[in-house]
Amino acid sequence: MNDYLPRSDVLLKEFALNYYTYALSNLAALGLTTPQVTDLSTKLIAFDVSMQDHVAARSEALNKTAIKDEERSLLEDVLRELTRVIQANPAAPDGLKLAMGITVRQAPVRRAPSQPLDVIATPNANGVNRLEWSAGGNTTAATYLVHFRHSTSEAWQLAGTTRALRFDHVGQEPGQFTQYRVIAQVRESLGIPSFPVSVYGAGEGESFLQIAA
Repeated sequence: MNDYLPRSDVLLKEFALNYYTYALSNLAALGLTTPQVTDLSTKLIAFDVSMQDHVAARSEALNKTAIKDEERSLLEDVLRELTRVIQANPAAPDGLKLAMGITVRQAPVRRAPSQPLDVIATPNANGVNRLEWSAGGNTTAATYLVHFRHSTSEAWQLAGTTRALRFDHVGQEPGQFTQYRVIAQVRESLGIPSFPVSVYGAGEGESFLQIAA
């Protein structure tokens, strides 16, 4: 198994000795008990003895190897059980876990959605205002919330949502000022709203779009 426990017997002994030293000195911080660490010490001593026997008795290699492997398995079981206890303890310091050779679990980093760019609002005589924009770095997992208002002093209202990079706001009165903005959403995370754009008039810094023929 490819994990944090060394495959070499010598390295495993060194690993377990270092593990035991830190565990014994930091019982409370790691959420361990004296009997648990004593059990680790017992298994470590037994494994060490079996290693020495293994080296000294090559003629009995098959038998000693079996004993050694069994002792190794028992030692690994204790190490894994104590590690499960430590990993389940949210108060166990990451520094101690790293010093003991335990993997420190990192919380996934989720990037906030990007701001939609290049938003264009095009009015039409049939009462459909079409909005188009670029993803601005968002993936296809993003949902876009399109908001509108008929005055810059009004609160924003939701016109609808879409997974596409365009949206048709239907049922609008031709000639009526309407301002729009687009926000990307991924799961529960909302991005920065796009710069607002308007039809039939312009807010501050916006361009003016006349009705399409």
